[in-house]
Amino acid sequence: MITMTLPVMVSVDPRDLYKIHFPGYSEQWFRGVSLSELLDDAALHLMETIPKQSFEEISRFRLCP
Repeated sequence: MITMTLPVMVSVDPRDLYKIHFPGYSEQWFRGVSLSELLDDAALHLMETIPKQSFEEISRFRLCP
């Protein structure tokens, strides 16, 4: 099992809506009122997306600061 840590950009607007994005790793944006639910959705997205990537792409994920 490989564990990876990726940077996540989290912002909140004046209406308390959160936006989550993985800059440079995914084009998907997650928006909603619950940060914990968005983080769960984002983690699921990555668990579904990363295994479909080529070896070179996965290597790029592992070199994340």
